[in-house]
Amino acid sequence: MPKQPTNLGVTADDQAVFVSWQPPADNGGAPIDYYRVVATDTAATKTTQRTINLFAPCVQCTTVYFSGLVNGDSYVFTVAAHNSTGLGLPTAPSASVTPRHDPYLADSAPLNAKATISGQTATVTWSPPTNTNGLPIDRYLIQMNDRTLTAVSGNVYYAGWKYACGTCTSVTFTGLSAGDTYDFFVNAHNDGNATAIPVYGNGAGTNQVTATDPSCPAGQVCVSVDGASNNGAIAWRADGFLHGLDFAAPGTTFGYSGPPLDLIQALHPTSWRMADCVTPLSYFPECEWAAQNTSASLTDVLSDDYYARRYDSNAKGVRPPWECWDCFTSDVNSIVTYPTPKVPATSVYWDLQNEPGFQLGPNQQGNYRLYLEELQKAYETVKAAVPTAKIVLPSLDDPTDTTIGGTDGAVNPHVLTFDELLPFLVANNISPDALSWHENGGLFETNPSVFPYQLDKIRYLESEYGLPTSPKIFVNEYDPAYANLLPGWSAGWIAALEAAKVDQANRACWIETSAGTSYSECSKGSLDGLFTPTFDGRQTEQPQANYWVYRFYAGMQGNLLTTTTSDNTVTALATNDATARTIALLVGRHKSCTAAVNPDCTTANAPEVGGIPTPGPTAVNISVAYPYAATTVTATITDIPNVRGAMSQPASTTMTLTVSNGTVTVPLAAVADGDAYTVTITPN
Repeated sequence: MPKQPTNLGVTADDQAVFVSWQPPADNGGAPIDYYRVVATDTAATKTTQRTINLFAPCVQCTTVYFSGLVNGDSYVFTVAAHNSTGLGLPTAPSASVTPRHDPYLADSAPLNAKATISGQTATVTWSPPTNTNGLPIDRYLIQMNDRTLTAVSGNVYYAGWKYACGTCTSVTFTGLSAGDTYDFFVNAHNDGNATAIPVYGNGAGTNQVTATDPSCPAGQVCVSVDGASNNGAIAWRADGFLHGLDFAAPGTTFGYSGPPLDLIQALHPTSWRMADCVTPLSYFPECEWAAQNTSASLTDVLSDDYYARRYDSNAKGVRPPWECWDCFTSDVNSIVTYPTPKVPATSVYWDLQNEPGFQLGPNQQGNYRLYLEELQKAYETVKAAVPTAKIVLPSLDDPTDTTIGGTDGAVNPHVLTFDELLPFLVANNISPDALSWHENGGLFETNPSVFPYQLDKIRYLESEYGLPTSPKIFVNEYDPAYANLLPGWSAGWIAALEAAKVDQANRACWIETSAGTSYSECSKGSLDGLFTPTFDGRQTEQPQANYWVYRFYAGMQGNLLTTTTSDNTVTALATNDATARTIALLVGRHKSCTAAVNPDCTTANAPEVGGIPTPGPTAVNISVAYPYAATTVTATITDIPNVRGAMSQPASTTMTLTVSNGTVTVPLAAVADGDAYTVTITPN
């Protein structure tokens, strides 16, 4: 049997201890295949022991991040090596170590916080806090709350944010919804130093203000389109997908059994995010199929490739990279340099991490320092193997900056945020081709109205931390579970992503239930929820309502037009095709997740859904400044209703409308929440 491991060391963290050791001097005549790490709670009233078996083979494993412990309890650790002859003697117990978190010193609240309103524009002013604990303020975060939407059991959910510089004392918000009442909270953020973590201090609340739009009659929503404006050519930035196809059972060859190819190609896919673009993992064929059948750019999720290699049923999860860094870098190198790649490694973007910490085994969550080390090792390994490789990172599950967790205001070290990432990139000369994150959180945190604020935050932080170049922006997954099958929400997301000029965005996929059968939109031919699924050949994939939203979007041509709205839960994407003299509009209403027709609209998917009952239909008047000489036009209008299940292409109606003083008004009499409308205007 193996001798005892040596040089046992322990370091405390929040609800975790980092344990390290060296292999035994004598392996007992057979290779070590795993280590057993035992944590013992030494409190007199407790006898709890918890064990991690580092199955791999783990001859090179010399660390473990033992998470899931109790802060304040003291622990000792032992490590024993195992080989084919049995489990060796454990080490002597380590020194006693106590998991703990680092509370932060909160600034006092800023002073004299006040909001004023002019129409749909609010200005927030304040004075600096009196106490910053000796740390400089590098920025302020101003949170906007829509009180009309968010009275949920006394809680308030935000409707957007903005940053202001550390010496600034005012900020302006535009595009508020007429008739809604808002207030704001102002928080100072510390720059931090060698012994203090950058954090947000206490918030100062403002008075409430109500937005107005005198030009829009009460009881309706007014959307304005400037037909003569030019915001650049439409680029179909939101036409990216995430898995969602269907293939025959794994084997030496694959038979595609997803939706008809022509229906997918009609969506004009611009990007596809998946795995197995290079490595021969038999259950990830999407990348090869997409490369052969579409013109979409390809993003390979490197961490998914790694997880597929390192999944361990004994550990009920994935062996974390930090158990054996040499093993991890060897895996990464072999992934990107496979001798007969399905797609050349230079023709894909390599997405290094997918939601850091995702899919790891129990008690192996990791902390942000480990995630950063993983990112750096992956980056350097990929670049050494393929110097021209394009790198995407960090694919956070939320576009957060400083993450605060716990009832006492502790910084949560188990979450990687942009406040840790961006200075790390600068300090280590890491230059990604794109920054990425997921837009699939809660109802008020993740919606088309809030997205522009998310993008502004990332660009602000790039500037604050001094990134030498401005990477592309990839939204790796958008459209949350509670809304991703609702046409009005999809139309809203398309408008927000296109107007923000992100470089690519991919629809998210979720677990759905159909006819009592659960299925993943990441497979079964549903293409992220745009088609009904197939169950073992019992039915064929058919377009759902959302498909027709994306089908219209893929056909929009020309330049993007400037649009404004009196209610930011009703938005429009508009283009002007000067060659065809056609103005096209994609309109969506996305105020709630419409529980009446959407079984995904649950408090489990978004705890705040009960705060916004599904509103009744509302009249929407679209005023288009028409740039062509005509006295009348024809408007072709299609209602894509908020329903689920197979749907043939919805029928259109036509209206002859008068051009009055250069303006065409398109009336939509009763737009239900979750509905989308398409409008095409051509001169007579």
